[in-house]
Amino acid sequence: MTIIETARKVTTDKSAQLVREHKKELRRYDVKPLFTGSHRGWFILDLFTASAICAVADAINQENLAKFQELALPKVLKITWSLVKTQKV
Repeated sequence: MTIIETARKVTTDKSAQLVREHKKELRRYDVKPLFTGSHRGWFILDLFTASAICAVADAINQENLAKFQELALPKVLKITWSLVKTQKV
């Protein structure tokens, strides 16, 4: 799953999920429910952050969306929050 697909899954399920970058595929993410197994190496993607990622993805054009999907999760979050803070979305 891409980060945007992952964010949409979180907003659809209406619950936080554990997310980590896939070990073999670049910029693909593994997702599992929050209260399962070990949390070591996983990020918690909450509903608020996921909805912000979806809002940014819906607001940008297709060219920038393709670039946005290829970024690493920390960079996606940094861009998302900078856009949400300045209310450019």
